Amino acid sequence: MSEKVKDDKMETGRVIPAEVQEIEEFKYREEAKAKIRKAGLFFPSRPEIPDDMLDENGNVTLPPDLTLITDDELGLYLTVFTALSAYAEGVVAITDIDWTTSDRIATFAERLEILSLPKEQQKNEDLRYGSINKKAYIRDLRKKELQDLATYKLSAGLLRAYEKAVSALSREITRRANTFNYSQYEENLSKRVKNGK
Repeated sequence: MSEKVKDDKMETGRVIPAEVQEIEEFKYREEAKAKIRKAGLFFPSRPEIPDDMLDENGNVTLPPDLTLITDDELGLYLTVFTALSAYAEGVVAITDIDWTTSDRIATFAERLEILSLPKEQQKNEDLRYGSINKKAYIRDLRKKELQDLATYKLSAGLLRAYEKAVSALSREITRRANTFNYSQYEENLSKRVKNGK
């Protein structure tokens, strides 16, 4: 028996219920990933970021003025941020699953504990939640849920930032293409005028 389970049993007289433990092992997430792989889909790998694209804190950032970078650099930034977006999309999905699962685990465990309370405690919300929150494993499950929520929110925020970078890079590529097309058009027009057409 682990030290955590021993401590919990001493404090509360109960161990984590088997139903809760089964869900807590996150086997459903792993089963879902296995089904996706079996269907022939692949998860994007973590992208390699060139050192010269990282700032002094190890973060990848866009140059302050995209109009000043070369076409090759623009293409490299677009490649990196697109790869980061694809990878982050998978991370967000996994962290969302983990948060949803840990919230359901905690809620399920709380309800199991509520059912074991005397009837008079079940009717009073303050007594009910006060009683179940005395249990260390319930507090641990809620702490895990908050950690998973924080991870999900942070990864979702990073995904939005990467998508905005891709959008900015795409707009700059479009601007350059349009500028090139207009200069070609102007050149053709001046040739036509010279030829008297």
